[in-house]
Amino acid sequence: MEAALGLVDMATLAELKGVTRSWRALAQRVLCSRLCHRDGQPVPTRLDEITDLDVEQLIEAGRPGDAAVAGRMLPGLARLYGYGYVVDVAAVRAANLECGMGDRDRPSLLHGAAKDALNSCISGEGEPPLRLTIAAVACAGSGVICGIPVQQLREDSVTELNLSNRGLQVPAAMLVAYLIPATSVLKNCNLLKNRFDVELAKKLAKMGMEKGIMLSGMTCDQTAATFSGQSLEPADAILIASDLKFMVVVTTLYLQVNGIGDEGAIAIAEALKVNAVLTTLSLFNGLSKNEIGPKGAKAIAEALKVNAVLTSVDLGFNSIGDDGAKAIAEALKVNAVLTELRLYSNKIGDDSAKAIAEALKVNAVLTKLLLGHNNIGDAGEKAVRDVVKGRSGFQLYL
Repeated sequence: MEAALGLVDMATLAELKGVTRSWRALAQRVLCSRLCHRDGQPVPTRLDEITDLDVEQLIEAGRPGDAAVAGRMLPGLARLYGYGYVVDVAAVRAANLECGMGDRDRPSLLHGAAKDALNSCISGEGEPPLRLTIAAVACAGSGVICGIPVQQLREDSVTELNLSNRGLQVPAAMLVAYLIPATSVLKNCNLLKNRFDVELAKKLAKMGMEKGIMLSGMTCDQTAATFSGQSLEPADAILIASDLKFMVVVTTLYLQVNGIGDEGAIAIAEALKVNAVLTTLSLFNGLSKNEIGPKGAKAIAEALKVNAVLTSVDLGFNSIGDDGAKAIAEALKVNAVLTELRLYSNKIGDDSAKAIAEALKVNAVLTKLLLGHNNIGDAGEKAVRDVVKGRSGFQLYL
């Protein structure tokens, strides 16, 4: 059986550790043989016997965070191997890496003296790859690095952490992602208003969901969340959406005058499918950048088809266009709770207005509709006015 498991991929072996005690022991032996065995040395049988770790295999298997866990759990760990390089763990522990965060023009975690200090701990030809240097810091870095309490996170002694608006670039955010798997007590880690991309935000959001960590500074027990005019970008909205899935009492979310774009709107829409308490959502833009377009509007529309509590949605000053507006019109045909919809200044034309009018023939719940500052002509305007004519209390703004 052990020989057969030698052919199994890393992710499967990691899952087998959680099946039974016997499977755990067997999978651990195979993993240890694969990751911790150097030629000419016996395979370690106890944690305190492990001196070498192949982090390349961990990284390529999508488990880079195990490097941080190893830094805490393996007292005799001396070397990390990967990508043709060898990292001296003791040297990294002793190195002063507390200053020198990289910037947009330097695709590295550190620069200056801090980068030189880290590189002096790594042997091999040329510049070591970013993923290896981050794994080295996560595994053995001491103190605070790039504003991140690396050592405390690795030792699992941090319950709350505010890293909002610290100018963290992608490498620094990757470091956080490498450290999160080592934590069990961290419950709130605010990462908003930094400088990392959508893909990394999605990875962080996935980790947050798995570990139960809030990533936007919100708390599970708050009833209203206001992020108005904070220049938030798509990555920020992805983190906020992740937190919405935990929140059981929040009824209002204001994200107006931000630029969350389609990616941010899609993330919020996914959260709306599972959040059963939010009643008011404001996503109007007003910045003329990172506007929500047809893709984002279609995602919101799909959420409206299944969400049973949202009563007010504001998408004003975006660019959902005719395709986005038609998708929302289709959602209105089946949505039975939305009472207020704001679609002003969204590049909507006559065809979209007519589609909305058709939806209103079967939707008797909506009582307030804002369609002003669009490209709706006389025909579209007439179609909407005719269908709501005679509805007591209906507020229509064209």
